[in-house]
Amino acid sequence: MALSSTTRKWLAPYFKQYKQASGWDSTDGATKERKGDFVDPDGKLSPEEDFANNIEFYLFERSTLKTRSPEILKWIDKILAKFLKLEKGCLDVE
Repeated sequence: MALSSTTRKWLAPYFKQYKQASGWDSTDGATKERKGDFVDPDGKLSPEEDFANNIEFYLFERSTLKTRSPEILKWIDKILAKFLKLEKGCLDVE
């Protein structure tokens, strides 16, 4: 699913911070993968996929994120949590 240009513009500064905080970004610019556990194996494919997976797990399976990537959980809590609120009843199954 492609992101809209508005979403990309909003996300850009946070994604850059995420790459640095999660280990995808190195000072020499050569990092092609990060070390550590991933909440989903396909997160190893790219920092974008890893970021998306971590946001998903933050919202829906926080205990898994806390176990596998506690530093990423802390980063999301500090930087993005104010933007990531679920509405009451959004997980209710009809």
